[in-house]
Amino acid sequence: MARSLVANTWLAIAEFAAKPDRQSAVVAGVEARIERVIAADTIRSANLLASRDGLRVVAFIWVDDPDGFAALHDSWDAIDEEQPARVDKDETARLTLCRCVSTSGDPTFASRSTDIITFDHFETGSKAAVEAAASAEHGVLGTALLRDDSSANTYILTRRSRIDRSARRYNVFRIWENR
Repeated sequence: MARSLVANTWLAIAEFAAKPDRQSAVVAGVEARIERVIAADTIRSANLLASRDGLRVVAFIWVDDPDGFAALHDSWDAIDEEQPARVDKDETARLTLCRCVSTSGDPTFASRSTDIITFDHFETGSKAAVEAAASAEHGVLGTALLRDDSSANTYILTRRSRIDRSARRYNVFRIWENR
């Protein structure tokens, strides 16, 4: 399903570290967790991004508001309590409530897209965050700037055309097909 980020959209972000040979298992575990919270009517949709280098998985989970995030957080924690022995400590993630503060172009991402998705996490106000947010490089189709609820962290999701050679220097992800 194609999802577009627009200003004032609320979502939860969960970043997972994965060992190179475990990314598929991490994705399967996150998919199962998301299916459970969707079945419990806690959320309506989510997208997973898996890094091409096999080291990261990022879940974008759409929530209606901070109260919806609180319900999601409770469900997420309940799943951890039920299955603590099955999860490698390096493959766990905490949920972060974020709000999309601005967009440019079209930051839609869809599972069948051939576009390149980059996702970066910065300390808010850092030189790297300012430079990344201000960049308008060739090949950028859309950008979404997100901030966590404390405004301490900035996240930048960028959709780039497949021909954008500069994307090699970014954390490049592919969208994991929802089953």
